[in-house]
Amino acid sequence: MFARLSLLAWSFSLLWVCTASAKPTTEFSRSSGIEVSETLKTNAERLAAGLSPFPPVRRWLSSRVDSARRGVPSSIPTGGQILVRSDDGTSNLGYLSDGTVRGFYTLAPTLLGAGIFTSTGKLLHRSTATTESPYVAALIAVNRNILVAGTINAILGDSAATDPGAKAQPNNDPVFSGYDIESAIWTHDLGTGSVTAQLVQDDGTTVSTTIILFNDNFYLIPDPTTVLERYTAAQAVTFTLL
Repeated sequence: MFARLSLLAWSFSLLWVCTASAKPTTEFSRSSGIEVSETLKTNAERLAAGLSPFPPVRRWLSSRVDSARRGVPSSIPTGGQILVRSDDGTSNLGYLSDGTVRGFYTLAPTLLGAGIFTSTGKLLHRSTATTESPYVAALIAVNRNILVAGTINAILGDSAATDPGAKAQPNNDPVFSGYDIESAIWTHDLGTGSVTAQLVQDDGTTVSTTIILFNDNFYLIPDPTTVLERYTAAQAVTFTLL
């Protein structure tokens, strides 16, 4: 008898659980205060009943690579070394140095001495430069005409930022006393990595500029022909941001 009563009680318990599970859950409509069944299938029906829409459903499984790509906007510039190559592209000569000697950039023969640079607009920023002079610039000897054939008056060093299209500005850094500066002179080709320079003349016009390597320093020369003839150890080079 006791066993039959226990079985009967268990059957009623199971029936109650199944009935409760089958009962649809309800929500209260915020507009009417009336219970609304979960049988509403669309967001339009839920909004009409004064309920919030369903939460969004993820329809894909993202990989770590996808998440990393979405987490880093492509517009943020990234840094790299500047490879120095012969102008004819036949040989790699080294890298633009991480730091300067007597205020001027030199050739680093290996990556160990290479700087990390970032191209932003017309400026080249070196990661380890001082906050006062963080940009790669043409340092032009005061009262020197950069267009005089055979002269090497613009040498590569650090400076503050100058405005794009502005002619050489007075330099406030005492390290570079005697030099005016132009730093907003660079063009970085995102496709090839090529970095080229255009100096601004006193009248505000730009002039095509060749980068010359001479005695381990870099010079910006509008007309390199006479310089290369006069200084046989000098050679034209190119910059590539890696």
